This record gives sequence, structure tokens and C-alpha cells, in this order.
Amino acid sequence: MRYFQAVSAVIAFAVVACGGSEHVTQSSGAGSGAGSDVVPNGPEAKHAAAQESSTSSSDPKAAVGGVNAADTVRNSQSSQSQSQSQSQSQSQAGNNEPKQAEPNSNASTNSTSNSTSASTSSNADTQNDQQSHKPKEQPGTPSSDQSQDSWHQKAVEMGVTLDQPADFDPDTYKKVISYFAKGITPQSMTGLPRPDRPLTEEEGRKYFFEGIVPLVEGANTPSPSTSEFEKAIREGLVVEPPCATTNSQVLKHAFLKSGFAKIAAIFADPHNYYPTHNNEFQMHLLGWNYYLKTKYVAPAGAVGQWDRYTFDGVPGHSGHIFVIFKDGGKDGPDLVGDNTRRSGEPHGHPYRMEGKTHGFWLPPGVYPSKRE
Repeated sequence: MRYFQAVSAVIAFAVVACGGSEHVTQSSGAGSGAGSDVVPNGPEAKHAAAQESSTSSSDPKAAVGGVNAADTVRNSQSSQSQSQSQSQSQSQAGNNEPKQAEPNSNASTNSTSNSTSASTSSNADTQNDQQSHKPKEQPGTPSSDQSQDSWHQKAVEMGVTLDQPADFDPDTYKKVISYFAKGITPQSMTGLPRPDRPLTEEEGRKYFFEGIVPLVEGANTPSPSTSEFEKAIREGLVVEPPCATTNSQVLKHAFLKSGFAKIAAIFADPHNYYPTHNNEFQMHLLGWNYYLKTKYVAPAGAVGQWDRYTFDGVPGHSGHIFVIFKDGGKDGPDLVGDNTRRSGEPHGHPYRMEGKTHGFWLPPGVYPSKRE
């Protein structure tokens, strides 16, 4: 009888131990698996571990072996009850054989709780990591969807389109500006900071609608008053004539206003932007497009260029550069803002320019309407 009781006790203990250890293995297996993979430290590793724990918590089966965690707990409690009954029988019979330590029935339950807690924590980490990877918007900048809606609405009001026209020619600048046609880089560009890459179409729209257009609208008021446009002009009054250097500071302010501090830094020193073709070459490197005034209507915010001739050994140099406030027609004078200061008016206040606009530059993603 003693022999039979002893054997039964050993069998009962083995059942409890296997049930509990299997569940513990399931709980710790996910963690050890993630730890054994060669995953770099940082957000990627946290994201991978969080996904694995999240999968484990959402599946009613445990991570290893596919055993239901609740069934394991019930089996463990049933086995414990059998073990305790056999242990009491051994004590009453005076069995002198050494007893195995009783398994802790709470281990399985604690493991399930810990697994659920770890999964919840991992899910929170996953959400945090996703938030940290999400590109941060500039303060006060609307979301992408809101931006697109407002840009489309503003485009309609201004007579421009955000879609590339069928007859758009990105090589116009090569055909009508001599130094680009001949592949000449002006000597004055030597040593100047340059952009890493051209703007994307979305970046070009952001610059246009959230940078230069607000500057123009702030300066184009019925009565002369100070404005950010005027401030930019005054910052560029470092040489004579100052049209090129003042225009560079307008570009700087517009890029800052639209959230492109790194590009704005390229225009930080106005001394780098004399003569006018230094401005023009940088706009070209930023992916801007050139349009002939005789073929396209210049929108507010476009950078205009005057008649062209050879200057400082550069063919096709423009004699004047300015920001267009309003198109003056195919042959009429445009309303512009530049370094010119009228009596009683601040710098940059718009006026009708003498002379004829040859063409104008616009960032990628913004296209002018064709002249009828």
C-alpha cells in the first residue's frame, strides 16, 4: 500500500510540474526568443519586442505549443488537489521516504498575470514608439490633410494649379537663360553653401503657401506699414545696388516662416547673393522652375527677373530681381516688392516697376496658369 501511494504521489507531482513549467515556458519563451534574436538596441528593438508581446496577448493560445493559458491553470489546480490528497495519505501512513517539494499552484496564475501585464506594457511601448517615429509637425502647422485642402483652396484663389500641366517644360531655363544653356556656373557661386537636394513638390507648396505668400500679403496693404517683408528687405541692404542681396533675405524669411530652417541657413549671409544670378542659381539647385512672362501669368510670390545681358562674364545675367505681387499683363509693368523705397513708404512696399519682366521662378509643385 505504501509503495502504491508513493508511486501515485510521484506521478501527481510530475503532472503538476509539467503543467506549471509548460505554462511558464510559454510566458518566458516569447521574452527569451526576442532576447536571443540579434536585434539592435533602440526603438527598433522595442518595436519588435512590443509586436511579439502584443501578438501573444491577443492570441488565446500561449506563445509556445499553442496551449490555452486558462486550461493550464485549471489543470494545475486540479493536479495540486490530487497531490495534496496523496501527500496527506503518505503522512498518515508514516512513510519515511523523503518528500518532493510541492509545486506552487500560484506560479501558473502569476505567470499568466505577468504575461498579460508585460503584454499591456509592451503595447504601450509600441504606441509610444509609433508616436516617436511619427514626423513632428512645426508648431502652428496644420496637418497634412488640412494643408492640402487649404493649399488647393488658395491655389484656386491665386490662379495657380498644384498639378503639372500637360505642356509643362522643366527645361525652359536651359533654353532661355544663356549661362544655363552653356553649362556655366558663375564664378561668384564658388564656396557658397548649397542645398543637399531639390525640394519635393509638397515642400515647394509648403514654402509657397505658408512662406512667401503670407509675406507678400502682409506687405501688400492699402496704407504703408512695417511688415516682415520690409524687415527682410532691410536686412539685405548691405551693398549697392542691393536688389540681389535683399531678395536673398526675402527667401530666407519665407523658408523660415514655412519651417525650412536648414534651407533658410543657405541664405543667411546676404553678401553671398550679389549679383542676381547667385539667387537664380540657388533657386535652380532647389528644383525651382522658370517660366516666360509672355507665356504664363506670374502669381504673387513668384521671383521675377528683368531683361538679360552679359555681366561679370556671365551671359544671360538679369539686371534686376524682385518679388512679384501682381501680374501686370503680357507687356505691362508688374506690381513688385524689392529694395526700392518710395517717399513716406517702408522698404518693400509694392510699386509698379519700370521695365519689363523677362520671366519668373516658382518652386516645384506650384504651376502658373497659361496666358490667354
